[in-house]
Formats: sequence, structure tokens, C-alpha cells
Amino acid sequence: YGRLIVDNAQAYFAESVDGVPTIYTCRKFFGVADGAFVMTDARLGHELPRDESYQRMGFLLGRFERTASEFYKDYVANNTFFDNEPVKRMSKLTTNLLRGLDYDAIQRRREENFAYLDQRLGKRNELSLVRPPGPFMYPLLLRGGRELRKQLQAQKIYIPTLWPDVFDICQPEDREYDWAANILPLPVD
Repeated sequence: YGRLIVDNAQAYFAESVDGVPTIYTCRKFFGVADGAFVMTDARLGHELPRDESYQRMGFLLGRFERTASEFYKDYVANNTFFDNEPVKRMSKLTTNLLRGLDYDAIQRRREENFAYLDQRLGKRNELSLVRPPGPFMYPLLLRGGRELRKQLQAQKIYIPTLWPDVFDICQPEDREYDWAANILPLPVD
């Protein structure tokens, strides 16, 4: 391929391939507001500035004591923040929080929860699945998934839409559009 970068943003526990730069994100897997890293043989030509994340932790802390919906706008703002943010070294706060995690236990729990959901929903799932190591979510593809997502939201059960930009660039008859609309990424954390 010449130049290739693997995006493992939804595959934190997947091993990288020697010689292939691979990007991982911590935000989707752990209770942190930021943090990502790249596995690469390349060396940076200069020192990157260190990020600071203390001001972006409010929505995470608030969800422990109140409902997720109260902090949804802050969550969205945090995700949007990174759209134009330059690459930096991970903040000291995020680095320290990540050091306190039992990664083996987290991976095992995610795999157990994935298996639990697959045992109960696999026959209804229109996707044929192979469980990845420490999965990000359980992708449940159902006809009418979009409507079910709305019904769950009315009951304060929030299932995100993966790839919402697909609705702007694809047609309703496209497979990409169908999957973006009807895959329910059920949490396994």
C-alpha cells in the first residue's frame, strides 16, 4: 500500500502490526475525556506540547451523580473540541487515570458481555459476527433499528448512531446508509 495507517479507534485491544502505524483512542473505552496514541516506528522531529484535560472532565464526573442526558451537550462539545485541535502529548491527568486500570479485567468483561448479548440476540442479528478482542460494542443490525433507537431514547436509553455523516453522503438505498441507520451499537463495557 505504500503509506498505510490503521485506525483502531474501535479496536483498542487489537494488536498492531509491526511496521504499520496504528491509532488507538482511550475516550471510547475508558472514563477519560481525551487521550489517544499511535503505535509507530517513526520518530517525531520535535517535542509535542502536553495537553491539559482538567477542564474537559465535568461531563464524565457529572454522569456518576446525575443522568447522562444532563451532560449530553457537554459530551458533544468535548467530541467537537478535537475537530480542530492539533496533535499533543496525552495530559498528565489522563495518563494517570489510565495507569490505574486493570486492562485484562476490562477486556475480559467486554468479551463476556459481548458473548452474553450474542447468545440472546444473535439469532435476530442480521450481521454474522466474530468477537474481536475486548470489543467496543455489540453491533445489532435489525430492520427498523432506527425506530427502535428512538423508542429506547424515549425511555432514556441512549444508543449512538455510528457514522452519522453517511446520511449526508449516501442514498437511502445504499448499504452504508442502511447500516448507519439500523445498526444499534449496544454497549459492552
